[in-house]
Amino acid sequence: NNSNSNKITIVRNNTSSETNWVNMYLNDTKFNIIETLSQGDCFFDSVKKALPQSMRKYKDVLTLRKLLIPHVTKELFDLQSTILNDAKITLRTSKNPSEIISATNIIEELKHISKISTVQDYKNHILTSQFWADSWAIPLIEKELHVKFIILSEEAFRERKNSVIQCGLSGLANKTPQCMI
Repeated sequence: NNSNSNKITIVRNNTSSETNWVNMYLNDTKFNIIETLSQGDCFFDSVKKALPQSMRKYKDVLTLRKLLIPHVTKELFDLQSTILNDAKITLRTSKNPSEIISATNIIEELKHISKISTVQDYKNHILTSQFWADSWAIPLIEKELHVKFIILSEEAFRERKNSVIQCGLSGLANKTPQCMI
């Protein structure tokens, strides 16, 4: 994921001799980067493109987004609203740099919640490209599809951070995936 372009790229077996940042990070030239849709659909488009033929019933972005709808509850909505509000308070009151960074990240991920009034509004929002897959959605889609996503951050690679591999909340995901994406 490159935050400058807001596009996610997916990696597959590489047949070209071109070297990319994934090749450099993994020290392996067998990987290629494939651009996907952007503007909020990038994660879902990546999943659609990466699924094996046997799982092609999830043939479009909307079908994948609909997998999240049964998991949207009042409790989830209230919890995410509370987390967002607590992060805003922390950002205003804390002097601790790590708390400020954490609160900023939470606010960025959950900012869409502040524009939503009801659970039904939240469900409708998830079905649009205004909703970007987040730390709640990604493990749920993993579980629903019986897969494991391994997300690589180009931004972390370029900044030489240790967090290039971002596998998310593994406790929610399926323990025996049918495939890794």
